[in-house]
This record gives sequence, structure tokens and C-alpha cells, in this order.
Amino acid sequence: MNDGLYSVIAWLSTFFLFFFIVGIIFYCLKAIGLMTMAKKRGIENSWLSWIPIGNYYIVGKLIDTIDFGDKKIENAPMVLLLAGVGVLLLSFIPIIGAIVVIVFIVLYSVSLYKLYFLYKPGSEVLYLVLSIIFPNVAIGIIIFLLRNNELSVQD
Repeated sequence: MNDGLYSVIAWLSTFFLFFFIVGIIFYCLKAIGLMTMAKKRGIENSWLSWIPIGNYYIVGKLIDTIDFGDKKIENAPMVLLLAGVGVLLLSFIPIIGAIVVIVFIVLYSVSLYKLYFLYKPGSEVLYLVLSIIFPNVAIGIIIFLLRNNELSVQD
């Protein structure tokens, strides 16, 4: 092998390591934010915020119901948890996986909208747009910033 190939491999390794570390930082911000919100609301097992699928359960506990206009999906914690597990298990199946992922993205986006509305009314649309454009970065930062806010609107 020549030195040029080693340089490319070194640069790519550094690039991926940097973004891996940045991703972990934003994940930690999200977990800290969700755990703080859950503790303030007296939600048991707030440590689930640190588990990749478990944090969907905490979001569900924080919002109670998922609202689609005048329709409400009760038991949001279990719905989001099962949707997250469904994505994990079914996303590899070509057509079914794509449908499951799309349904999950819609459910999670609606859930984030409600979470943002409950903790900072008036900013929920901006926060949701930022969360869609910059998913991991914006969600981590926004939830971390909202962690000390009081519940502004009762469900």
C-alpha cells in the first residue's frame, strides 16, 4: 500500500470518529433532557431516557396521548415504544419496512410537536421544523433546553 491510501483511510477514520462523538453528545443531551422532564413530572423509570428505544416510552409518558386533529391515540408510551421496536425489527423488509418507518416518523413528529407545545407554547412549529431538518442535533438541543421548563399547558 502507498502513503496516499493510508492518508485517505486516516482522514475517513477521523471524519467518522468526529461525527460519532458528536452524535453521542447530542444523544446525551436528549437523554438528560428527557430524564429531567420525567423526574419533574414524577414519571417512574426515568432512566429509560438513556436507552435508545426506551426514550420513546418516556416521550409517550410526557405527552400522555398522541393527537391527530380531533382524534387521540391513547396509551402513547406503549404506542411509541412498539413503533420503535417495529422500526428496529421490520425496517430491513423492503416495502413493509418503508411503511413502518414512515408511520413511525409521523407518530414521532406529532409526539414531538405535542411535547414542544406542552413545554414551550408558541415555539412548537419552529422546533418541529428544526427537528425534521436536523433530526438528532435539533431534538437533542431542544429537549435539553426545555428540560427545566414547567409544563405550560395541561393536556
